[in-house]
Amino acid sequence: MRAVRIAFLSKLYLALRIPEVDVPTLFKDQREAILNGLSTIENSHSGLDPSQRILRQSLRLRIMQLRSLLTWLTECQDANIFE
Repeated sequence: MRAVRIAFLSKLYLALRIPEVDVPTLFKDQREAILNGLSTIENSHSGLDPSQRILRQSLRLRIMQLRSLLTWLTECQDANIFE
């Protein structure tokens, strides 16, 4: 979440001011990075022992945050608010 708030939004801010930068590609790359991270965390979560309740819930929270970010990216693209 922090990386998106700082790195992605900073890149987006600059991309909107530099005509040569392809904003849809920036969104595509960010989506791929989130999906890769999500896959890794989901795999880790599924392999945990049920007795590891705190760790399981911690990873579950992270999974939900990443899914929320994907929804936000989609909404931004669909609304064309950054183009």
